[in-house]
Amino acid sequence: MSPAYIRYLKQVRRALCCSRAERSRLLGGLEQELLDAFPDARHSSFEQIAGQFGAPETMAQELQQALPGGAACAARRQIRGMWLGFLACLLLITAVAGAVVWREHERAINTPPEVLVVQQPPKVILVQPEPAAEPHPAPVCELPAAPYEEEQPEA
Repeated sequence: MSPAYIRYLKQVRRALCCSRAERSRLLGGLEQELLDAFPDARHSSFEQIAGQFGAPETMAQELQQALPGGAACAARRQIRGMWLGFLACLLLITAVAGAVVWREHERAINTPPEVLVVQQPPKVILVQPEPAAEPHPAPVCELPAAPYEEEQPEA
């Protein structure tokens, strides 16, 4: 199991909303403060750390307030922009797929059931069969006749 101060730092990291560089800088400073406050931090409990520094979510809010005014907002805008871009792409793909399905559906409805729509390739090759010399060719191989011996009546 990891030491309690590492769990505390991980929870603060999850609650922070800023760029990676800012997050690394803030967490590095917090880790140094933790190690200064608890010289034997590996053996300290999570409750001791949270009692002195506050809940991880509260500490994350305090750290974000220490950021310059636009840093946290810029990170949020960047994340929001990425999500909006992702959703826009997803919506576009769904719309195109829906249009294709709708077109094929309309095409199938407007095609009479007796008509078979066949799309031919652009190049058609015609092959004429050669006329057969005989209607039914002779077999290639015939088995030899079996020897037949008549039985002589015994006198």
